[in-house]
Amino acid sequence: MPERRRGPAVCRPRRRAHDDPWITLPPSMPGHHTERTPAAARPPRPAPRAATHAAAPLAVPTPLAGLAALVAASVALIVYAWGAAPTVLPGDAAELATVALRGGVPHTPGYPTFVLVGQLAGALLLGDPAHRITLLSAIMGAAAVGLFALVLAEFGLAWSALVAGGLALAGTFTLWWSAIRTEVYTLGLALALLALWRVLVARRTLRPPDGLLAAFTIGLAMTVHLSFGALLAVAGLALAARARRAGALTPALVWGAAVALVLGLTPYLYLPWADAHFTLTNHLRMAIEPAGGQYGLTPERFDGVLERMAWLLAGPEARPRDLVRHVPTAFLNLGVAGARFALFEVGPLALLAAVLGAPRMLRRDPGAVAVLVAGGLLTPALGALAVDGALLNVFMLTSTLAVAMLAAGTWDRFAAGGHERRVLLAAAVLLTIGAPHELRVRADMGILPWASWLHMPVEGPPPVRTLVPRFRGETRARVTGLAILEAIPESSFVAARWDRVTVLKYLQSVEGRRPDLWLDPWYEPSHIVRIARWQREHRLARRPVVVVDAIPGLTERLRAPRLRRILGGVTLHIERGFVDTTLVR
Repeated sequence: MPERRRGPAVCRPRRRAHDDPWITLPPSMPGHHTERTPAAARPPRPAPRAATHAAAPLAVPTPLAGLAALVAASVALIVYAWGAAPTVLPGDAAELATVALRGGVPHTPGYPTFVLVGQLAGALLLGDPAHRITLLSAIMGAAAVGLFALVLAEFGLAWSALVAGGLALAGTFTLWWSAIRTEVYTLGLALALLALWRVLVARRTLRPPDGLLAAFTIGLAMTVHLSFGALLAVAGLALAARARRAGALTPALVWGAAVALVLGLTPYLYLPWADAHFTLTNHLRMAIEPAGGQYGLTPERFDGVLERMAWLLAGPEARPRDLVRHVPTAFLNLGVAGARFALFEVGPLALLAAVLGAPRMLRRDPGAVAVLVAGGLLTPALGALAVDGALLNVFMLTSTLAVAMLAAGTWDRFAAGGHERRVLLAAAVLLTIGAPHELRVRADMGILPWASWLHMPVEGPPPVRTLVPRFRGETRARVTGLAILEAIPESSFVAARWDRVTVLKYLQSVEGRRPDLWLDPWYEPSHIVRIARWQREHRLARRPVVVVDAIPGLTERLRAPRLRRILGGVTLHIERGFVDTTLVR
């Protein structure tokens, strides 16, 4: 072989640990090499991490996610509108419909955005006035379904998995029940999901406008129902932490987000204005009687705007009297609510789907999964500590969101296959929706007499005992209310329980029936001071006191009431003589 020719020897300096090949050392330093690398040949320096937005990459959103959200929301709206109540329902539904249509202040914590949006719906929609507000609930429930599909799109799931996930949420009991009657929960859930979606978008883009919009929607969501506060707080902190790690959390953005959050809370300004301008549709004036010591209040402690608003937002109705002694009861209530949730709210099949889908969702966005799971755990725990009685279904809605999100990972597995697997996906979602409703109906039939607590309670009448929740054709409250108003003597003081008097108040305030009556939502014994004032100012012979059905503690005060039985088994106690108004506490 011919010998390989070598080029001329080049003296190369010895590399040392401290040498930087891109920096020319001064002559005094060992290892100096006078030959400089041309600037054009040097690779660019890597920019400092803190100066970039190079946070951990997130999933690419699903293409055409808006169309999937529209499909899911449209299906939900058709089902909800079909089963919606045609007219007024008793209890909170009647009160909320009345205030939404006429303005005013509803019960704690005031729900200002619901009242303002309700007035718009009452003016734009057609039909029975109460049905218009029920349709608003249905529309907001469908909007929540669509927004949940957009939340799932931030995980980059398949298009059909978005539709399946939205419809699986739509079929859960509390959302369905809330969407077919007048209730604030659907609007609260829709705004909470809007805020959550915008937080996830801002986490992905790290653009200041997206962060400001997320802060505004978080504030706005807090003006409907406070049970979503824990979820939104965790979501906001997670967004701030990611922005800080990426170097995008500037002081200007922090102040801007604070201003946007406050702007979102501005609907609360409506409440002091409404308190000063409304009486007959004002819960603070109609239901609360400080002169009778109700809830430990006195006129002096309940006459200022700040005092009244503070009580409205966080009144004693929602606080345990002794937190330490309440803890065991809270754990018991939480356990009962958890059993009902697993059986009747999401159902065992949804829980199984959540377990199977969790690894897939964690791989796509562990931060977003942590936010939803943390909100789903914190909300019922805080609710059990804050409420004396049984845990209301609304406090489990964030848990429903967490389970529905994890279950979407299973739906995404089905959607990844061909046509046959999509057919299986549709069947799986239908079974998942139907299973808890079948269990709920069987529990209401009393198949477990040894566990009477194991059934799905509702917060207001009438109960739902059908496999497909619906109030379609439900007119009993209105028919009975009209019969009561027709039978009451002229210019009477009328005392009735909450579920009954709210319907009478709706017929009076919205439909203009019997404006001569004073309708009182009776609280014993605090409201006896109202009858005392009535007796001082009027002769009962001409303006009697009427008690609708027997009210323990009040009917015994009547001297010689005349009884009148009317439609639906209702009994009127008409007192034209004397009522014992001694206040006994």
